[in-house]
Amino acid sequence: MRNDFILKNLVISVAAISMLSGCSQANDTDTVKKNVNKTQGRTHQTAPFDYTSNWLNIRVIGLETADAPNMILIPGLVSSSKSWDRVTDTLAKTYRLHMVDVSGFAGTPSPNENSENIVAALADELSAYIETEKLKHVTIMGHSMGGFTALKTAENIGEALDKIVIVDALPFYPALFNPNVTTETSTPRATQMRTQIMTMKDDAFETMQAQSVSRMSKDTQTQKDILKWSVRSNRNVMANAMYNIMTQDMRESLKNIATPVHVIYAWDAAMGISVDQMKNTYEGQYTGLENAQFTRIDNSYHFIMRDQPEAFLTAVQVKNRDEK
Repeated sequence: MRNDFILKNLVISVAAISMLSGCSQANDTDTVKKNVNKTQGRTHQTAPFDYTSNWLNIRVIGLETADAPNMILIPGLVSSSKSWDRVTDTLAKTYRLHMVDVSGFAGTPSPNENSENIVAALADELSAYIETEKLKHVTIMGHSMGGFTALKTAENIGEALDKIVIVDALPFYPALFNPNVTTETSTPRATQMRTQIMTMKDDAFETMQAQSVSRMSKDTQTQKDILKWSVRSNRNVMANAMYNIMTQDMRESLKNIATPVHVIYAWDAAMGISVDQMKNTYEGQYTGLENAQFTRIDNSYHFIMRDQPEAFLTAVQVKNRDEK
């Protein structure tokens, strides 16, 4: 099994590079819903966001009816909410969408660039957002690191969630290297990668990113977006977030998550592994979940919602509809 492609697709990008998309949050401000609630915990309030905290910057779009189901979309490492832009118009017809941009990613300012505990803080702040805003009928959909964050949020407040949708993400990324790896044995490598990202010269970093984008998406425009967005990210935030997911193993904690989980993952012949091998990779890591479904989307790389938006929407809408 050639895990090297998956590794570069899911971890090295997570680790060193281009997991993700960009920084044009200022677009579509005409669709931003004004938030009338004065929520607690805000540290700053900057247009075009309806809610901000230390790590969360959220725009709310879509249905405004009181009983509208809520979907929170979390991007991946160094990605922006625009990574979802080929599916949000359709999803906004049936959901109130909460579009997350992470502080420090894709040009979004970060007041805490030296913080080392980013992913756990994101999950805590997301839990607080759901509770303070009194959101009901909540689905969290997270891509890559966003999927990992969604799992941690479900562990925090699973009773408040209807569903989790995981997009091309795993509960323990380093196991792609070696199924016997532990957090202890993965820490030295994660430390090395964090230091490399923080200290790399800008031109060398951009070159590394440029070499990786063709493995992240099959779509030319998305490849350009990934490169642009990643080089606009705060390198310290990127490195520490990468370190977090390389040194945290959620597999044992999955048994504590009762929320239904739908895992959507990509496969393409260019990955060099079979359909069954990819299936075993994903289902094997999620064996701790009692209530999990899996959907494979073919002819796609890591950015499934960009590479195959119609198939992605079908997967999300059909599975969610069937469980209502």
